[in-house]
Amino acid sequence: MNRVSGMLWILLVVFLAAGSVLPAKTWNVRSGMTRADIQQIVDRADDHDRIQFHRGEYDFSDAPFALPTEDTGAIIIRDKSLTLRGLPGAVIIGAPSEVGPDGYGSRGITAFFVNNPAGDKSVTFENLELRSFLVGILTCHSNQEPANYIVYANLDNLTVSRCTFSDIHRTVISTCMVQGSVFLNDNIIDCLRLGIVVKNDSADFDPREGVVQIKGNRIVHHRGGIYVLYHRSSYQPQNTLLEIDGNDIDGQSSFASGFGIYLACCRRALVRANTVRLTNTAIDLHGALAGTIVERNTLQNCYWGIHLYGFKGIGGQFETSQVLVANNELTGMTEYGIVAGGEVCFDNRIMENRIVMASGNRYYAGGLVTEGHGNLFSANEVSGVAGHACIISTFDYHDYGGSLVSAYDETFLDNRVSGLAALQGHYLLVSGTHDNRVMGWCPEQATYIDYGVGNLLACLVPY
Repeated sequence: MNRVSGMLWILLVVFLAAGSVLPAKTWNVRSGMTRADIQQIVDRADDHDRIQFHRGEYDFSDAPFALPTEDTGAIIIRDKSLTLRGLPGAVIIGAPSEVGPDGYGSRGITAFFVNNPAGDKSVTFENLELRSFLVGILTCHSNQEPANYIVYANLDNLTVSRCTFSDIHRTVISTCMVQGSVFLNDNIIDCLRLGIVVKNDSADFDPREGVVQIKGNRIVHHRGGIYVLYHRSSYQPQNTLLEIDGNDIDGQSSFASGFGIYLACCRRALVRANTVRLTNTAIDLHGALAGTIVERNTLQNCYWGIHLYGFKGIGGQFETSQVLVANNELTGMTEYGIVAGGEVCFDNRIMENRIVMASGNRYYAGGLVTEGHGNLFSANEVSGVAGHACIISTFDYHDYGGSLVSAYDETFLDNRVSGLAALQGHYLLVSGTHDNRVMGWCPEQATYIDYGVGNLLACLVPY
């Protein structure tokens, strides 16, 4: 073997050892191409290729109608890592959906379905514009049995960024059981029902270390903005971080539009610097553990502001404890400002929040409300018009499979209520509550009504 052939042999060995990785290819989708043409490009593309949509309208209206839970879509991405990118002026258009009894889309076209049960591929959607679909992007792989619906692991990583969705009749982005990370950032979303859904609600969900980041989105919804769900038996895995940051969310009605941000069974969740308007409950935490922080959010003209809820009943329990709620601005709250509710809502800190109520003469409306125990409410400011600034309360959960719950061992310290029109007393301690410590801000001399037992009151005067 001469020197030249020897060197060529060495180079060949090095190339093969590197895995024979070829550079990613860019596939171009151009105006006039049909849905079938585009599906063929997706099928022919290799791992890590890019598919680029050029200016023009792409008609997906010939795709079959399906339920929102079916494993299908106008375009199906099967077991490969791809990036789908739109250039300015590229618009993908579906068709009006069938409407169900609830007023939302019930059957229609899902624009993109991603199927990767092995959980080893990554898919990115960038700068796409989608109009008139039942579902925009779906990555939920299921057993297709509505009576016993089970969702399986699917996909390694999902990224959706800088996309625009309008006239979406059910859910814009619906993703389930992603094994790695989910990045849903800087999208513009207008939907009839739900904006973003992340469902990881299987007791067997065991993802790799990763992040769920939902950041900088503009969402207009009729039922819910951001919905993230983990299973009550396992909660959010310790090796994942959940970040919901800087989203701008509008509902349609402070009573009818369900929620702005809803989290279930989370831990290490950061809910920060979001703005939520005209929604029934702006931020709703049903089960949250240590490391969860709700801070610097702006909530406007909502029925409820922030709801921490820990439930114990015949179907099991999900507790909410060691959550920090701090430095949030709530204005125009109709019913409640910040609520710590349920039998297992305890050891949370609600501090330095500003709450402006707008509830007229409703007797049981309140800025700070609790049924829990061991929680600290400190240095908050409640003003506006409401029945009470603070309600230390009792609630009967028997109709929900629970029990009668009364607040005890709660601490209220240096909360300011001087701007409030006290119609029935600033502080109300309901019958059944006991052994709570309530110290007002001493210069105010706020008023109280105490129907409880063993409550310690200081810097307050009877109403």
